[in-house]
Amino acid sequence: MTTLETLRQSLHEHPLPAGWRMVRLGEQIAEVQAGFASGVRDSDGVIQLRMNNVDTRGNLVWDEVLRVPANAATIDHYRLIPGDVMFNNTNSTELVGKSALFEGYDEPVVFSNHFTRIRPKPGVLLPEFLAAWLNQQWIRGVFANICNRWVGQSAVKGDRLLKMEFPLPPVPEQKRITAILREQMATVEKARAAAQARLEASMALRGSMLRSMFAGERAAKWQRVPIANIADIVSGIQKSPNRRPVHFHRPFLTVRNVQRGSLDLAVVERFEVTPVELDRLRLCLGDILIVEGNGSVDQIGRNAIFDVDGDEWIHQNHIIRVRLNPSTTSYRFISHFLNSQPGKAQMVEKAQTTSGLYTLSSGKVGALEVPHPPIAKQREVVEVIDKRLDAFNTITSATADEMAAIDALPAAILRRAFAGDL
Repeated sequence: MTTLETLRQSLHEHPLPAGWRMVRLGEQIAEVQAGFASGVRDSDGVIQLRMNNVDTRGNLVWDEVLRVPANAATIDHYRLIPGDVMFNNTNSTELVGKSALFEGYDEPVVFSNHFTRIRPKPGVLLPEFLAAWLNQQWIRGVFANICNRWVGQSAVKGDRLLKMEFPLPPVPEQKRITAILREQMATVEKARAAAQARLEASMALRGSMLRSMFAGERAAKWQRVPIANIADIVSGIQKSPNRRPVHFHRPFLTVRNVQRGSLDLAVVERFEVTPVELDRLRLCLGDILIVEGNGSVDQIGRNAIFDVDGDEWIHQNHIIRVRLNPSTTSYRFISHFLNSQPGKAQMVEKAQTTSGLYTLSSGKVGALEVPHPPIAKQREVVEVIDKRLDAFNTITSATADEMAAIDALPAAILRRAFAGDL
């Protein structure tokens, strides 16, 4: 069943409210304009709206802006004005179609070719109503279903977008609905911000605790040694098309699986390996897995302990495996140190390159100096840290559950809005 058929069936089961009608989007639009590509950066240029400037909640964010060179004609042709609806036509499959309403900025803003600028017909379709409907479709996964997919990105063609049908109420009803949506979404954002602040406070306390364990007077007296002196360090297997699982494949941990202090196994890939590779790279309980590079400096060198029973796991070449002798070194002690502020600071220093990028290597990891008191002292410190982390994790988990519930509210609100139930 096509997306349009599904929509029509849904509307048949839930008839439109009185006065509403089904229309094609293209018939309600005054102007549609694709953006322009620019591979050049200019610190004195014009701000160009990019994919990162639209979040997944329908907001424009200006924390990081990119400036490009543009003459007066280009700026005039692509400049945004309040009321423009920005549709993210090209992105990953999960993100393609996210949209936002432009309400103005204190200097000119143009937009990249990853966006389509939509200007509805005045007096027929309110921009805010359209932006809300587009985001409801994104939440429902409509754009993920109708996009064209290539390696690394997906796109929704403009003609397909304009052929979409949607329920259109009279303008006074649009105004009433958008006023309610604005109020309710603001309440959701306020609740989310409060929950995010509590989560950040908990994480800050966690970081402060780890810092105090490894940066105090007691820690200063501990022997320090390069990791290479106490561990076996190896990189993993590079991803490639010929690794498609066929005969001798194993679960394969990638960068996304290794978070700071834990493994995320929600999505696990499998790759073909040889018996020799498996013998050399098979993961063992207690292995420390370190991410060698990331776009964010804060995430450089994040690590987690491999604690998965069963099967024979391997890892990506962007993950560095550190295997310690458990009779002399506690893997939890070393992992906690590397995730502490002193450990992270040392990794950032080692990771910086002359080109301004940040990346680790097996050699750089081996050169990291870690505290190495007697094994009994390591175990004592680990016991204290783990007890305190349990308390932090309880708070963090409860707050994360709260945020998940809050993040589910916009979908429910939008669903009611476009069913005429507000």
